[in-house]
Amino acid sequence: MFPARVALHGLMSREEYLASHAEVDMLLDMFPFPGGTTTCEALWMGAGADTGR
Repeated sequence: MFPARVALHGLMSREEYLASHAEVDMLLDMFPFPGGTTTCEALWMGAGADTGR
């Protein structure tokens, strides 16, 4: 993973949050802290998800 490709965002509205998925290549849903709703929303918005362990 390249640090320059990682972006952390602060608080945003739900609309901004869902729109931000257009910038996502892959969502990392790592054990032992599953994303749950976050992972489902990312998949719904067309972003891939890696549920590595």
